[in-house]
Amino acid sequence: MPTREALRCEPLEYVLSGETGYYRDAPHRDLLPRLIQLAPSLAVEDKALVREECHNDRLLSWIVMGMYRSCMRRVAVHKNPFLGDRRFLDEILQAFLSLQRTLQRIEKGEIDVPDDTWRTYSDVHEIAAVYLGLAGCRQARRALLDTMWTMARQPGVTGSAIGRRAFGLAMLAPTDWPENSEELVYPDMLIVADCSADRVLLRGVAEPRREIHDDGIDNDRAGLHRVPPGPTLDRLIRQSLAEPLGKPGVVVFPKSILDSIGKGENKREAKAILADALGAELPLVPVPEDWDAWERDRVAAFPWAFRAIRAFRTAQAGRSHFGLAVLCLHGSPGCGKSALARELAESCGLKFVRYQADSASENSYGGTSVRWQSGHLGVAEAAVAGEKKATVCISHDEIEKAAGTRKSNGGSLHDTLHGAWEPETSRSWHSPFLLHAVDISHLVYIPTANSVSALPNSLRDRMTLVEVPEPSAEHLSILAPRVAQELCRQRGLDEGWASFDSIEWESLREGWKGGSIRSLQACVELVFRVRDELPLAARGPLN
Repeated sequence: MPTREALRCEPLEYVLSGETGYYRDAPHRDLLPRLIQLAPSLAVEDKALVREECHNDRLLSWIVMGMYRSCMRRVAVHKNPFLGDRRFLDEILQAFLSLQRTLQRIEKGEIDVPDDTWRTYSDVHEIAAVYLGLAGCRQARRALLDTMWTMARQPGVTGSAIGRRAFGLAMLAPTDWPENSEELVYPDMLIVADCSADRVLLRGVAEPRREIHDDGIDNDRAGLHRVPPGPTLDRLIRQSLAEPLGKPGVVVFPKSILDSIGKGENKREAKAILADALGAELPLVPVPEDWDAWERDRVAAFPWAFRAIRAFRTAQAGRSHFGLAVLCLHGSPGCGKSALARELAESCGLKFVRYQADSASENSYGGTSVRWQSGHLGVAEAAVAGEKKATVCISHDEIEKAAGTRKSNGGSLHDTLHGAWEPETSRSWHSPFLLHAVDISHLVYIPTANSVSALPNSLRDRMTLVEVPEPSAEHLSILAPRVAQELCRQRGLDEGWASFDSIEWESLREGWKGGSIRSLQACVELVFRVRDELPLAARGPLN
């Protein structure tokens, strides 16, 4: 029987946050009191009473008793503790996998258990996931991260530390987990998580501070101002954790809208435009199940934009479904910002809407009142209503060139974006067309800009600014076939035209040394034109 001293049981979130370690650096001694809290009769090993305390569920009582005995066997080991640790973890892993299979069957409805029994299954599964995951067991990786993200959202001072560590672990590839290390140091993965988070957070994704010359200011005066960076990754994580967990559905357009828009003609128009979206719970879009695989695929297609890809993933840290995020991609013309924005959205199953922001005003984007003869729904609301999902992705192309002022009839596009990009106000955003509050707090925004110096500071503060560099000559093998395939689709050409022979590859290498993708497109068009002028027998790739 464990001693009174061994029955100390710190809250599990204190272990995950690093405020307290394992008891005597031994997970088996730390696990014992947690099991006894669930089933006190384990202390006297009374099987009948343990089964009663496990809600008369035979499998649950068997698993809990097995985990308890594994702990006691490890307590008795004095020689070769490394092998004792290995055996202990292997036995806990078997219990964890059995719990996981059972919970999956319960969720599918194959097994019907009372709520109290289900909660006990979940508690034991959570405890096992923590001990296995912190020891580096890859099978418990996803369950450990789910547990950490859930605990990070609970109020208290430990949430931020747990969220930061969960982010660090989420950034690791599964192969980076030191499951097969020769020596176990408890808790291994908290140290690894801190190192991973520090490495990413110190590098950051925000634009570094740099001096930008303003041609509109005389050189004799200061003439210089700083472009502040967007939110750091630490801030993004805090914002994500501060939001409630996404529900399966969100009512974006409540039925009370009909009471606010006046006469019957306006009501009929609103019903026709919103259709089934009016008063309905619109589904949220889930994030990718495997962020690691998603990131690898995106980096393979856009290797020069890896920081932007990582920033898009980080903005959704800890979420099961997509939530509000504003990622501004800026860089020189032709570096692939618009194509990357589309790829980020569509690869996640998000409806992608591109809005040409240059010379646009507030009215053209936000909409105008239904009571006006020229009334129309805003771009964001129309996308949500048309897709019948609470989450879509909107890209404001060349946002720095938006026109209009507060004194003009059309208003300023930048002004209307302030409320839409703020988590608090976006949940009850006032629709100019519907004259009612709507919930657009689950939209994802990927604006693009050639330069962010012209954007208001208050708007930049709501963005994560990520600079997209120009692709270099080493990316030719990735870009040239893609550009050629797009040209083939535009011109209705056979797909064989997208292949290049050795002479054409050499000409492309000579003609494009990196930089704008548009210049590469011109080179590919030249290859097509030269190929078209050749005799049919000499068109190598088509033969």
